[in-house]
Amino acid sequence: MDTGARCSILDETIFENFRNQVNRPLPYYGTLTTANGAPLHVLGKTVCPINIGGYIFEHEMLIAKNLTHPVILGYDFMSQFNVKLDCGNRRVTFEGMFDIEMISKPIDNKFSTGIIVDDTPIRRIPDTVATLTVPGRPIDQVVKEQRNDPYYADLVSYLADKELPEDLKEAKKVLALEGNHYLDENGLLFHHELKTSRNLTQLVVPQSLRNELITWAHDEPCGGHFGVTKTYEKIRTNYYWIGMYNDIQTWVKSCTTCAQRKRNPTTSKAPLLPRKDPTDNTDLLIQRFVSDLRLLRNLAKENIQKAQTKMKLHYDQTTKSYPFQVGHKVWVYTPITKKGLTKKLTSFWHGPFRLIEKTSPVTFKVENMNNKELPTPIHVSRFKQWFGYEEKPTTDLALNTEVLNEATETMDEFCFEETNHKIQEEVNLAPEIEHGVDIMENLDSNIYKMEKIVKKRTRGGKIQYLIKWEGYPSSQNIWEPEE
Repeated sequence: MDTGARCSILDETIFENFRNQVNRPLPYYGTLTTANGAPLHVLGKTVCPINIGGYIFEHEMLIAKNLTHPVILGYDFMSQFNVKLDCGNRRVTFEGMFDIEMISKPIDNKFSTGIIVDDTPIRRIPDTVATLTVPGRPIDQVVKEQRNDPYYADLVSYLADKELPEDLKEAKKVLALEGNHYLDENGLLFHHELKTSRNLTQLVVPQSLRNELITWAHDEPCGGHFGVTKTYEKIRTNYYWIGMYNDIQTWVKSCTTCAQRKRNPTTSKAPLLPRKDPTDNTDLLIQRFVSDLRLLRNLAKENIQKAQTKMKLHYDQTTKSYPFQVGHKVWVYTPITKKGLTKKLTSFWHGPFRLIEKTSPVTFKVENMNNKELPTPIHVSRFKQWFGYEEKPTTDLALNTEVLNEATETMDEFCFEETNHKIQEEVNLAPEIEHGVDIMENLDSNIYKMEKIVKKRTRGGKIQYLIKWEGYPSSQNIWEPEE
């Protein structure tokens, strides 16, 4: 067992011996490094049984090459099964059920389905796996960025050299942070979370690496575009910085993929706007012909207004005013699915659009980012606030122009050969060309011999026939009028 490793790893040679007894390996998209910063080649991950003291534990493990030990059980295994270590007496206790002596002996019994763990040293092994660094970054780079971070630089200097900054305010901040921060043997700054029962040890992430870490935890394929809480819990397990929840919340809200696919979090409705009584000129007619209709009309109008007032009062109990103003950018909900597409694969939120004119208390005119105005006003219930995030890391993929040009030339040759082949087939179907007779010789007389009538139809009240000409392919059939 390695208390410094954050994941459990199985050597490739051991995995090959037990391939028929474990689950099929799945791909692994992360990046691992050893404690000394060397990259580790990970082949995949699987769930395999582990036999410790006669008990079988099902646990997810990574598969890697060139490990110093056949099996390395990390902190994830100890946390999942409540493992307690007694390094002085070389004992391991599992959930209080039993305790065993720590040994180093792999099982080669053909009747066994598990592996005895190699856990002789209970200390940090320099060549074992350590995943507490930012994914894809070596340890020395993380150490350098921590020392250059404007918030944690003074704390790192104090923990390393015991020198407080001259500024009194900064010195108080360093002393307040000292209690739950420490430096490991590699110079990495860690944070202890002691407020909860989990007792987490988290790597302090400098400001320059936070966007990259959030991208890995949320935007990458293994991230899954989780919400704010799940993304926060995923990062919080191993990483920490001041204001981490607010940064993750801003990032998730500004994610274009999440905004287009997920539902609108605003569940309240907009206030109801009663329709106005349309102005008309029927009053004069009522006075001239039916004077009593004025009384009936006023009574109906009064009842309509009372009903509208009562309905609005009841409806507005569950509504609120929307914060949209002219100039805001919004997503617009359009629940229309194209024919042939399923709703599950369709994005109903489109945008962003800009609000340019408020036509009523609950409707706006909008335009797209190209200043093209939509023809009709849109109700605010179809709006969702658009968030922008200007500091997202971007990656421009360079195109291999040589491979692209070669693929284009190959496609052009294929299309040219296929077109010539089709033309040659149609030419072979015409008997005049096959026997050396020019089809254009008969253009002066416009007389052709009909082989048969294929179909009949009516267009504009006139009957038409589809004619098959003798000696010509079916592709040359023509609709001719009855006369």
